[in-house]
Order: sequence, then structure tokens, then C-alpha cells
Amino acid sequence: MSQSPTQAVGRQQAGDYLAGLRRMKKLIEGGRSHSGHERNCCFLNTGARRFANVSAVSGLDFADDGRAVAPVDWDGDGDLDLWLANRTGPQLRFMRNDADSGGHFVAVRLVGRTVNRDGIGARVEVQLDGQDGGKLIQTLHAGQGYLTQASKWIHFGLGDATKIRRVVVRWPGGEAEEFQGMRADQRYRLTQGRGVAEILNRSEKRGVKLRPSTLAAPRSSQQMRIWLAARPPMPSLPYTHFDGRTAAVDVTRGPVLVNLWASWCAPCRKELREFSARSDDFKKRGISVVALSVDQLGDVTDGNVAEAHQFVQDLTVASGIATGEVVEKLELLYAELFQRRIEMPVPASFLVDGDGRLAAIYFGSIDLQRFLRDVEHLGAEPDELRAWSDPLPGRWSTPVGTLNLKALAHAYLKSDYLEDAIAPLQLAVSQTEDDVYTLHTLGTALLKLGKPDQGELYLRRAIAVDPRHATSQFNLGFVAFEREDLDEAVARFRTAVEIVPDFTNAHQYLAKALQQLGDTAAALEHFRRAWDLAPDHLPTAIGLSWLLATCSNDDLCRPKEAVQLAERARALAKSETPELLDTLAAAYASDGRFEEAVATAEKALTIALALPTAKTDEQSVLADQIEQRLRLYKQKKPFREPSKPEG
Repeated sequence: MSQSPTQAVGRQQAGDYLAGLRRMKKLIEGGRSHSGHERNCCFLNTGARRFANVSAVSGLDFADDGRAVAPVDWDGDGDLDLWLANRTGPQLRFMRNDADSGGHFVAVRLVGRTVNRDGIGARVEVQLDGQDGGKLIQTLHAGQGYLTQASKWIHFGLGDATKIRRVVVRWPGGEAEEFQGMRADQRYRLTQGRGVAEILNRSEKRGVKLRPSTLAAPRSSQQMRIWLAARPPMPSLPYTHFDGRTAAVDVTRGPVLVNLWASWCAPCRKELREFSARSDDFKKRGISVVALSVDQLGDVTDGNVAEAHQFVQDLTVASGIATGEVVEKLELLYAELFQRRIEMPVPASFLVDGDGRLAAIYFGSIDLQRFLRDVEHLGAEPDELRAWSDPLPGRWSTPVGTLNLKALAHAYLKSDYLEDAIAPLQLAVSQTEDDVYTLHTLGTALLKLGKPDQGELYLRRAIAVDPRHATSQFNLGFVAFEREDLDEAVARFRTAVEIVPDFTNAHQYLAKALQQLGDTAAALEHFRRAWDLAPDHLPTAIGLSWLLATCSNDDLCRPKEAVQLAERARALAKSETPELLDTLAAAYASDGRFEEAVATAEKALTIALALPTAKTDEQSVLADQIEQRLRLYKQKKPFREPSKPEG
């Protein structure tokens, strides 16, 4: 039996479950089937001991990835028709049963009074005249097969029989009730406790009339057009001009057609010539084309780039050289839209509307007449957009869907494209203003982009929705800490650790803020808590060692422990930094090991002065401070942080 992550399982089990889902997602994105192309199977009851597989001759074994089958007498002619649901398109098929078997039927609908209203769980027994105790028995289930809820009508095929002796309903709980006087080829309502079968006449009124049709498979083609009913924002697309200048596609002045091509691709060259020949027509419609050569990507030579440059000089379209970032972003966007990772083919074109959103994707050479019609539909209403996107005829039973903007933003964030995650996150926030996760993610991304004011705005909105969102409280504390509003920083960090007691970073930054406020005892408490939670956390080791070595309160200083922590930090570090060596020197000096303190401080000063950033204000100040402390160590004096007045 499959296991849901909502069940009471341990962290390891839940982690394994989620890891399995991620692996399955990667397989699907790589083009692997979810569970196989599962055609429907149809078996014929031969009356013998075995069933015959008549799938092919029945016409039910479509090349679909079948999921659910729901039998129901949809047209009311006494035999069962089928609704088929698939994972692939078409997602819904109706198969009307027009076979003339000459048989009879009876159908019943149960109504519970002291049991559930639909009579779920009841067993219905139909006894026919002329049979020696033989019965037709069915049980009404709340679900029938995988992902299926069939009709609550219970349908009995009677064959040649025309007379019914009696019908017995065993209601949930075991109570049996008999109904008599029922005839073949009728539909009845059987109400618990009445004992009388009520004939129900079938209504001829239906809101939708279904017409027979045959869905023909599309012919294979080197061209593919994907029109998007719901449009994601385009990521930034930086490229290089052939003269070396850098630029980015302006996707805000649409419509823009971004075309990927290569000099060695004959269809690409032909297509670009067609674009150039239609430049006046494109200009009238406001269409701009940006052709980006991928010649410098992959196993190619500089000669290809030169050839590409020579080719576009005779054309009237904007052109340049695509960067690896452009192709990666477009592949990532495609993967999130269609759950399929592909290598971008050439030619490949992307139509962007006037709002900077992706409207259509074209693989292979573009049908220009269809493309121009697509451009005319850019401003259509949502229902019309969806109809224009559908490659198959039919009716929709659901409203126009929305994009999973959070998943798209997460994909950008995971690939370190922070700026490209902002637009989908902002759209997601506009759709669901009370989504704490989206508000927090957007606020955090803006902080990382160096926009603390905007980031703080969204983080405050997040905690307005959920004051106990610990990471939003922490990030607000970090913003306050950076602007030296230590009182608010302490309040935010305290809230974070109250919500999540094991929040390592919150304990660490709370300790740093308390240290700057002069509350050494409280700072030590939270530094120790952070170290207990993460014994190999380098910043915590450095911070705790520094405070134990340099605090002005002798009762709180622990020189030997400071040395142990600093040496542990040195072992953990991938390289020796001025900050790490400065801390180790202070610990040695606090423990009276001045020769080691001097040698370590001198090394710290040498590294600080040799860093490429040594001339910046921060590094310059650090070098001056190390030099001042070095003088103390040479005088056999430890360094002590100056005490701060209370209040």
C-alpha cells in the first residue's frame, strides 16, 4: 500500500518519501513514462472458465496512458456505456455502447434513511423467475476501480430473462428489505423502509449532446508549435553582439520573437532569410526579431561564429551571440512548463507578448502565416487563448488554469537566477496575497539582491499573515541587525528561537546582537546553544571563541576553552582568513601564550594586507585592528573588548 507523507511517520521516512518523489520527477522530466503507456484492456466473458482478451477488436485499447474507467448507462438505452480518463491527452473519452444484444436489464438507485443517504455499502440481490435459487448480486461502493467513481445507479444485465421474482436490499448494518413487483427494462428508486419500488422515468433533457467522432493522430512533423493559454514571465536573456558589446533582449517592448539558430543549420538560414524578407510586414505589426546564434556553444569553432556574423550582415533582423545562460534559462523554463528536460533544438523561437510574458514556443521552422495569426491573438481573452492553444477539438469542463509560478520561481532560485525569480513571485503574490511561503521567498530573494527595503516589506506581510513564521522573523531580525537597530534585531531573533528552539542561525545572530548591546552573559548562552546544535558551524566557533577570549568580565572569560574552539575552527576552515587567525591570536593571548599570539597575529596581518579587498574600508579597518592587537601581544597583554555602559 502506498504511504502518504501526511501519515504519522518519522523524519527519516518522510525524507525518504520526498526523495523518492524528487527522483520520480527527474525521471518524468527526462522523458520516462510515469508508469508505462497503459492501454485499456477489454475481456469477454465466454461463459467458460477463462475470459477472452478482446482489447484490439473492441476498439478500447487506444494509444493513451489509461487511468480510469467508469461504466454508466449514459444514453439510457439499457446497456452500459464507458467514460475513459487518461493521464495523456485526450484526458477524457466517451464510448457509447451501440451493440444490439437483445438482452434485458433492470437498474436501481438506493436512498438510505437511517443509513447514509446514497446507501453506500448496501448489497442488492436480484432473483429471477425460472432460476433455482440463482441470484445476481452487486454491492454499491464509494469508488469503483483506480481513480474512479462510477454512477450510483446499480445496473443488472438480465440476458433473456424478462421476469423478476424479487429484489432484496441488505442495507449497511445487515438489515434486509424485500421489494417485489419489479419488471425488466425499468429503472427504480428503492427507499429504505418503504418496501415499494418507485419507477423513475428517464428524462430526455440533456444540456450537452455528444456526437460520434474519431480522433486521428497528428502526422509526424519537424515543426512544433506550443501556444500558451497561461503565460509565464520571460527571464532576462543576456547576449553578446558580434563586436563584443553585451546586451539583453528587451522583452518589455513586444511582441518580440527570440530565435535561436546556428550557422550550420540550413533550416535556420532559410528561416532567417524569410524573417528578413518580411521585415516590413513585421514592422507594421510591431514585431521585432532577435536572432541569437548558438555557434559558440558546444563543440564548435570560432570559424562558425565568424560565419554566423557574415551571414547576418545581409539581413535586417537584430542579431547576436547567445550565452550559455540564455539556453539554460530557456531549457529550465520549458522544463517547468511541461515537466520535461530537453536540449534546446535549432531553430527554436519564443514569442513574447507586450507584457514580457512568453506566449508561444516554436521548434523547427515557423509557419509564418500561423505565426502572424498567433500575433493577432496575443491580446485575446483567456477562454479564447485556451481555445487557440488546444491542438484537439473538444469542450473544456474546467476554467482556464493558472501557472505554478512558485515552482518556476523555485527553479530559478535553485539555479541562482535570483532576479528572474522576482517576477513570477510577484505574480504569485498578486494571486494569493495570504501565501506566507511566497511572501517569505520573495522577501528573502530581494534581500539577497541587495534590496532590503523591498525585502523587508514582503517579510512584514508574511508575518502579518503568520506571526509564527520563524524564518521571516529571523530575516527581519537580520535586516534590523544590518542597519544596527539592535533592539529590534534582538526581539526578532528571540521570537524566531521561541518558535523554533533549534534554529541555529537565529541563536548565533541573537548572540552577536546581544554581544554588541553589551549583554555578554546572554550572548554566551546563545552562542553555546548554537554550538551545541551545530558543533561544526565555523562562524559560531569563531564568535564563541572570540567572546570567551576577549570579554571584559573576567568571571565569564574562558581562555582555554577559547583556544580549543579557535583551533577547532582552524581545523574546520578550508583556508585561513584574517578573521579566523585574529580570533586564534586573541585566544592564545588570553591564555598567556603570547609568542603564539604574536606569530598568529602577524600571519593574520600579512594575509589581510595581501587580500585583493585590502584597500576597502572594511578590510582596512580590520588590518588596523589586528596591528593594534599585535602591539598588545608583544607587550604580553591580552586584548579585551571595552565594556559598554548598561542601558
